[in-house]
Amino acid sequence: MSLFRYGSPVLVFSLALLAASCMDDSGGGKTPTGNGPSFGSFQVSLVEPTGTTQGFTSVLGLINTGPTPSSFIWEEGAKSGSCRIFTPRVPFCETTCGSDAICVENNTCRDSPTPISVGKVSVNGLKTKAGAASFNMDPIRNLYQPAGGVILAFPPFAEGDAVTFTAGGDTSVAAFTVSAKGIAPLAALKDSFALADGKPIELEWTPPKDPGASFVSVLVDLSHHGGTKGKIECEGPDNGKLEIAAVLVDQLKALGVSGFPKIEISRKVISTNADVNVSLVLESLVTRPLAIPGLISCIENVECPDGLTCQKDFRCK
Repeated sequence: MSLFRYGSPVLVFSLALLAASCMDDSGGGKTPTGNGPSFGSFQVSLVEPTGTTQGFTSVLGLINTGPTPSSFIWEEGAKSGSCRIFTPRVPFCETTCGSDAICVENNTCRDSPTPISVGKVSVNGLKTKAGAASFNMDPIRNLYQPAGGVILAFPPFAEGDAVTFTAGGDTSVAAFTVSAKGIAPLAALKDSFALADGKPIELEWTPPKDPGASFVSVLVDLSHHGGTKGKIECEGPDNGKLEIAAVLVDQLKALGVSGFPKIEISRKVISTNADVNVSLVLESLVTRPLAIPGLISCIENVECPDGLTCQKDFRCK
């Protein structure tokens, strides 16, 4: 049994929500500039087919009154090529920040932003299974998603097709438009990766027709289920190849591992309307398991060899 639920709507919702609030002030996101009162994004996520699960497309929009502060800080460590290693640091505030603020640095609180409406949003360039190429979204608790009867095709566009989100505006935000060009679904050339001491991770995928129109981001997470000890992040050109240096991989393993380590590879396009600080993110995500010598991942004790039990961090020990 595996914890990798590639086709899970819950997974996609979580990823999209993170991306929608990616414009934080923790140093790890892409913060657009501008004088608008809003910060946020509309994200279109292409989730690859796996096994008997068909690929599908999700859309999520979340616009806030300001950047989203992070409750922990990623400290940058070693760097090699387009990749960096990060370790988490949790700031401490001697006086509690309360329910409406977050401790963002030692003894420094910052107010949490509030989700806002930007009015009715018209989407053009995303094809539905019913054959339509446009639909509207109304905010539900200031969150934007297609209505229940709108089922998107996979993929919902061809590479290079125009995708446009037009917001009618509301009391605090004027009407605006944000557009991007469609991407091809990312096709990774390996189904899994083995981590060996002193060896790099070599990634390959099918490049797009126009490698300059998109970029690729990579996340390596070996300890998610045990309370994350660190991560590797890479961002590079969408040219079909990327190598994560052995020195970074070895450092990340030394920080600690837990069950079901993974690597996420994303093809992305991000287009921002700087006047309102709102982005349109088109992303094609693939997730692959990482095999680490000596690590046996598990959910139940029966998956472990005799004499070992399944721990809270999902590894046999």
